[in-house]
Amino acid sequence: QQPPPQPFLQQQYQQQPYLQPLPQQHLYQQQPPPQQLPYQQQPPSQQPFQPPTSQTHYQTPQPLHHAPPPPHQPLQQPPQPHYQTPQPHYQAPTPPQQQFQQHPVPSQPLHHAPPPPQQQHQQTPPPNPPNYQPPQFQVPSQHAPSPPTTSTVGKPLSYTDSTSSRLSMTDSLDDFMFDLSKLTIEEQVAHGTVVPYEKFDPEVDAKRLRKAMKGLGCDKETVWKMVAKRSTNQRQRIKLQFKTMYGKDLVKMLHSELSMTANFRTVVLALFRTKAERDAQWIRDAISGVGTDERCLIDILVTRTSDEIKDIRESYDKFFGRDLETDIKKDTSGHFKRLLVSLVQGNRPSNFLPVDEDLAKSDAERLFKAGVKRWGTDESTFNVVMCSRSFPQLRATFREYNKICKYDIVKSIKKEMSGDLKSGMLAVAKSVINQHAYFASRIYKSMKGMGTNDRELIRNIVSRCEVDMVEIKAEFMKLYGKPMASWIKGDTSGFYESILLCLIGDKE
Repeated sequence: QQPPPQPFLQQQYQQQPYLQPLPQQHLYQQQPPPQQLPYQQQPPSQQPFQPPTSQTHYQTPQPLHHAPPPPHQPLQQPPQPHYQTPQPHYQAPTPPQQQFQQHPVPSQPLHHAPPPPQQQHQQTPPPNPPNYQPPQFQVPSQHAPSPPTTSTVGKPLSYTDSTSSRLSMTDSLDDFMFDLSKLTIEEQVAHGTVVPYEKFDPEVDAKRLRKAMKGLGCDKETVWKMVAKRSTNQRQRIKLQFKTMYGKDLVKMLHSELSMTANFRTVVLALFRTKAERDAQWIRDAISGVGTDERCLIDILVTRTSDEIKDIRESYDKFFGRDLETDIKKDTSGHFKRLLVSLVQGNRPSNFLPVDEDLAKSDAERLFKAGVKRWGTDESTFNVVMCSRSFPQLRATFREYNKICKYDIVKSIKKEMSGDLKSGMLAVAKSVINQHAYFASRIYKSMKGMGTNDRELIRNIVSRCEVDMVEIKAEFMKLYGKPMASWIKGDTSGFYESILLCLIGDKE
């Protein structure tokens, strides 16, 4: 209750009635009683905020355009007719489905449509679906039998290197290349693509080379056309005649004149060396420097005859003043070192000796007991047989080995060995079975993939162009479906390409 107004205020109210306060009853009517208030303000630290309950008469204001929801139905639930309206559309079964239920068919894969009843198989398809096709009971594509993986002649074959050695090949290609069913024990006649020049005159050739290198620059076309069409013995006579006529070393002049074409110069200089000098130089390059080129050592020491290996040792000592066996021992280790040391002795019997069938059977039994038949591998037994028998004798041994073992000799070596020893033993076995196919695979691998291994490509072409390049080209075409010349054209260029094509007999 408010106190009564003062006399001064009463006088002011009479003069100015608008200042007179409202009656107390009017004020009480505008203000609700305190016990009916829905909210009682208290400090936040004493009592938290409590929302109004359904028992109070207070309700939150609603927008004018929305009707208040009924008290028995929450707002979160959507009206039921919204979800019940499409039920007749999905629940009503179609006539084709009823027919399928009445006539069950065998189970089909999920991606196949259910077939129609049997009585409708002879009927024409309905006109409504434009792309209708009658269902066919076929095996899914993922279960279809894969095409055969066996290689065929005239088709390119692809293979990956073995995980244990980067120098070996897969079984599928080896089975095709080194098939023992067609193995012949006798040595086959080989033909080279480079033969002695009939109208050879060393003095005329020396003058032409002198003219090609005289003055500024060098006539490289004249050089490769002459060098690639002469045999090794004829080139040696040209070199001697050039030094006799002009008092200069032909090899040193070519090395200086061809300095701008590294690969082309490498081929020309290799051709002006003898066979033993070339092999000695390649072995020295494989051993000297950082690391060792095991593939070069394998290709040379495995495929050369005993007389050729002895000539290599003499040339190695003559030009480098070092012992070949000592250098090999320093750069190799383990059983691989023993294999190379055995090969470098040059004590393999001649290939023209008669074959001993009894020895072939006993050696086959020894190899079987040293490898597949026992736990582990006796590498020494393999070393004895592989390095001390002639190639025809080893062919007879491999043929007998194939009779007593479920694996051939190539697969047995792959299963029993690893690393460089495995590569060396495989090179011996593959060279014995089919040396032409072995060199065809080496030339192919030098050009396969990104980049070109020019050192291996040059070594194999230069060393085999006068021996058996005709047979190697035939094996290359049989294995990979393309001529060797097409691969060389794709991986080389310029005078380097021209001289290689001329050496393999594909360019005049």
